Amino acid sequence: MSKQKETAFEDFSRELEKRVGGADKLRAEELEQLGAIRRAKESGLKRERERLTQKHGEAHPLVAEFSARIETNAAIARDLGLEAARARVEVPRVDAKGWAVHGHVRDEDLKPVAGLTVALYDSRASWVEAAGFACTDDEGYFRIETREVGTLDGPLFLRVLTGQAVHLFSDPNPLTPLGGGVEYRAIVLAEGAQACTPPFSSPRDPVARPGEWVVRGRVTNAKGEGVDGLTVSLFDKDLFFDDRLGQTETEGGGYYSFTYRAEDFRDLIERKADIYLKVIDPNGETLYTSKEKIRYEAGRVEIVNARIGK
Repeated sequence: MSKQKETAFEDFSRELEKRVGGADKLRAEELEQLGAIRRAKESGLKRERERLTQKHGEAHPLVAEFSARIETNAAIARDLGLEAARARVEVPRVDAKGWAVHGHVRDEDLKPVAGLTVALYDSRASWVEAAGFACTDDEGYFRIETREVGTLDGPLFLRVLTGQAVHLFSDPNPLTPLGGGVEYRAIVLAEGAQACTPPFSSPRDPVARPGEWVVRGRVTNAKGEGVDGLTVSLFDKDLFFDDRLGQTETEGGGYYSFTYRAEDFRDLIERKADIYLKVIDPNGETLYTSKEKIRYEAGRVEIVNARIGK
């Protein structure tokens, strides 16, 4: 892309950004235009990186610079898309005694996920029934409202669940209900968190009983096929040393399951485990880890799926 064209894109972006902030509909349209500009710019950046790679090789600093610019541009385009979707939503209207939280739930590819349950939980991980619950629509949108904010004691935490009460997401950022307030949350599910999960028929997939926690899921290859015979280790992330809660193998089409008890992780400070897992092949090589996507304060039943290979 020529410098003149790139400058024109930047000037147009800045001009639109100055104008953003009017009516929500206009704001959404302008944000979408900015996103389109960013996507168009990405093609030019990729072509230039390819040209520089052929000329100088992959290790050249200019190639690394363009790779970083492409990554930054993609992140901006993603944020613009999320903000445009938010701008198109009608903000709930509440009176001085009311309060609301609303938002969108999307998968790792930023596609809306319908049919999920969204609810509020207290600091003891108990559902706040007074707040009710919401279900995501075809746009992944949800809204929870209360007319009497005095019935809610903060802090509260949003959770996303399947119809079988399997926890897919726990928001670590607390909500404090205040009269007349409206909160928005954009929730992106971690890789492997699925709204629709095949039923488990193995006796190794129990329901969590009092004092027990269950983690289960499936390991698949790049084609989506289950992989048996792999070792799956479950860990509790700790401040100094991570504790291994258990180890098992995939079977029956790549499925695995753990059951662990409170005494395996609970201490004077920790009430719930912050879990992640590793998938290891028979040679001891780590094929996958979810350590960068820790499930903080894991629920009674957590599903963590893993995809290996490219």
